[in-house]
Amino acid sequence: NGAAGVRFPQTTLEPATAWMRDALALFERQSPLALAALVVTLVVAIALTLRVRAARAGAAPSPALAPGAPPTGRAWPWTVGAFALVAAVVAPALLTRLTPPVAPEPALRIEVVGHQWWWEARYPDHGFATATDVHVPLGRPVELAITSADVMHSLWIPAIGPRHDVPPGRRRIVSFTPDRPGVFAGQCVELCGASHANMHLRLFVDEPAAFDAWLANQRLPARPAGDSLDTDPVTLGQRAFERNACRGCHTVRGVSEGPIGPDLTHFASRTTIAGGMFPRNDSTLSAWLLHADRLKQGSTMPGFKIPQKDLVNLVRWLQSLE
Repeated sequence: NGAAGVRFPQTTLEPATAWMRDALALFERQSPLALAALVVTLVVAIALTLRVRAARAGAAPSPALAPGAPPTGRAWPWTVGAFALVAAVVAPALLTRLTPPVAPEPALRIEVVGHQWWWEARYPDHGFATATDVHVPLGRPVELAITSADVMHSLWIPAIGPRHDVPPGRRRIVSFTPDRPGVFAGQCVELCGASHANMHLRLFVDEPAAFDAWLANQRLPARPAGDSLDTDPVTLGQRAFERNACRGCHTVRGVSEGPIGPDLTHFASRTTIAGGMFPRNDSTLSAWLLHADRLKQGSTMPGFKIPQKDLVNLVRWLQSLE
């Protein structure tokens, strides 16, 4: 799942960092040489095959072993040419520094934690955490510290850089400076369990002013519910949240401190639910609350038997957490 309306959102052909632009330029320069090396290698292989067949048949080898090929005794230039072309393809990739640069100070530091099966994003310098939707500012260095909470995961955001494997107990530091605004799809690309394919991430590169506004909002606790406990749907929804097992798993700052699932303090500021599987709207949220274990294989969140009235109010309250 990537940006809305994008058919193939996870592509390396639309980079958003200078490092990935250099990698794409190298790929474009080397592709014709790689094709030429392939053609020459095939010509040499055909020539050698014809020579071997002629030798096995007891006949003198043909002076024309392949269209445009030299006599057998002078075939060495073709072999040398093939190796030269391969070297021309490989050497620039080896000599070019493709290691992402270390983020200079001050970089925006984000701790990205892989869970079965969702990505958590913690902003330690700002005191909050979110999930799936990760926001960064355009033109500012960013440092991702990637870890795993359970099994081996691997984060890949093609527009930013290569995949980064994260075994349990290890930490990978990824530095980049986004140079193009937009929404860039990411994915876990390591088989990590039943819902490995349903472990998405969306990187939002925001204009600086928009990012600052998002950051300021995320720092705040959840917006208080209304005062009328008997009639206000939002207040009744918060009460339903507190009565059910939701509060034991999810943090909503100012309401609950659940340590297991995604932080829901500003749930309605996100675009998706269920680790990026579904768009966030009333119908998908209702279905998820009732049938999470059916909709996402292996989900540790069970489905809940919530009365319809409580379900409507709960959805209304969650959708108010902007």
